[in-house]
Amino acid sequence: MAKPILFLSGISGNFGSVFLAKANQKGLYDKFHVRAGTSHPSKLSDLKLAYPEIEWVTCNLEKDQEVQSALSGVQTMFLIPGGVENRSEIGVKAVKIAKATGLRKVLLFSVVGAEQNSILFFRQMRAIEEELEMSGLVWNHLRTLWFQQNLFGWKDTIKNGRFPIAMGKGKCPWMNLEDAAEAAFILLLKGGRQLENKAWIITGPELLSGEDVAKMLTKSLGKSIEYVELTPQEQLQVSLKSGWPEWQARGTVDLMKWFAEGHCNYVSPDFKTLTTKEGTKFSDWFDPVKDSFKAVSYTHLRAHET
Repeated sequence: MAKPILFLSGISGNFGSVFLAKANQKGLYDKFHVRAGTSHPSKLSDLKLAYPEIEWVTCNLEKDQEVQSALSGVQTMFLIPGGVENRSEIGVKAVKIAKATGLRKVLLFSVVGAEQNSILFFRQMRAIEEELEMSGLVWNHLRTLWFQQNLFGWKDTIKNGRFPIAMGKGKCPWMNLEDAAEAAFILLLKGGRQLENKAWIITGPELLSGEDVAKMLTKSLGKSIEYVELTPQEQLQVSLKSGWPEWQARGTVDLMKWFAEGHCNYVSPDFKTLTTKEGTKFSDWFDPVKDSFKAVSYTHLRAHET
């Protein structure tokens, strides 16, 4: 008997690499024939070599014909909207095409706070959520938050003893990408009425402010890391100078302001409900990767030259 087809959309990003690394171990290929799309045809050969268990196809969500072809015969879709400004429009359109092709279920990779509809990132994702909820399809929203792995974006400043971010005194439950992947596997592989047609909020297990993170970095790295409280305007300028698109930079500033105002001052029980496990603590993630945040000393380099 042929396996049902699962289509993975937007799986080639940071979360996707974490998800696919665990796919075989979690039994994804035992349950599904897995098809995945990339909007870059030039990447198909490399993706097929890296993940030979997957049927790779060209699928740009901007192109209806490619989406229709990719979803042919598919029963379940894991929709991960890309980091593009019009992701609400193309996400909504993907859901409409999914319904028209006879697809049964969509798991949407969304964001904590989407239901509040108060800032750009929330509005973008809520539009897709609402379309999905009204579609008549079986659905889940996997609402995720600020990732622990985002800290790599501050690697150079941390090497120089500073952690500058516009979080103010606010706290949020930094979450791990592997926890998000773990929750996604359960929603895809188990399903059932008790899990379906609801939003699952995946957070980390502890509330951390920017100052808390700096203290943990100081302890782990064995040197002082100063928390530098940026203003929203300073955060915006830093992001723009780093090459971020303006919409994304402004959206991130709004998200930081949301954190600073205390709107994310809670830990969700949903990860433990789904997995029976506690989420990954910040220090448990950071300690194995801390060498990436250490400055290489001149003395150390000279020793390797001789």
